Amino acid sequence: TLDRSSAASDVYKRQSMHIRIEAVAGYAEAPDIRALVDLHMAPVHAMHAATLMRMPPGVELSSVGSRNRQTSLGRVLCSRLRDVMGADVGLLNGGGVRGSRTYRDRFTFADLEVELPFDNEFTVVPMTGAELREAIQVSRTPRESGGFLQVDDGVQVSADHVVTAIGNAPLDPARTYRVALMRNLLLGMDKNTTLTRIGVDHPERLPPLGCGREVKLVLVDGFGAMLAKELGFARLDTDHDGHLSVAEIAAGFELIDQVSHPDAAQ
Repeated sequence: TLDRSSAASDVYKRQSMHIRIEAVAGYAEAPDIRALVDLHMAPVHAMHAATLMRMPPGVELSSVGSRNRQTSLGRVLCSRLRDVMGADVGLLNGGGVRGSRTYRDRFTFADLEVELPFDNEFTVVPMTGAELREAIQVSRTPRESGGFLQVDDGVQVSADHVVTAIGNAPLDPARTYRVALMRNLLLGMDKNTTLTRIGVDHPERLPPLGCGREVKLVLVDGFGAMLAKELGFARLDTDHDGHLSVAEIAAGFELIDQVSHPDAAQ
């Protein structure tokens, strides 16, 4: 009798695999597969084209130089993060703002993905005014660094990078401020010694991993809130789920365009 396990082993040994890499550019597309891909990708393309913010004529937003100076886009993004997170201050590390572009007319979801390509977790951490002032000054020395902290529109910083005001009021060194920032900055990312010290010496201040929110989702909420002030939330929330999606925000801007330029909508 033949030992089945032995026979199976012999068959396995006789098996072989051949791999061939072949260019497919010469093959014609299958129309049905192309139609299926286009159908599923249509919502993705529509989302990427969705407008999150319109700029008035002559106004530009720029992220150029975010590692060595405060940028106009950085200020807008930090302000939206602050507002949505219910914080007193919003901070973004310049190295995480990657687009190095200037925007005119509008800022889209695709632009946001270019500027902030990483799924960083944002959270709110209590910091004294003295700690906040030191963290921002440390981040801006040396002159160019990925840790250069962009700040919101309520933060005033002197030419030598000393914070003089928070929320457009004089900074109080002893006051505790709620600061919205990337969680990893308190775990040693970008080597900000002040933020790292807070993470090490005061772990009770740092919310547990996963308690924060992904930065782009926070910003979509922020831009949606701006639009809701103009059009009204109920008018934008077409599916009545209590939240504004990228598609609903985009539809809101289209509505504004139709009101502002009725001839173009016809």
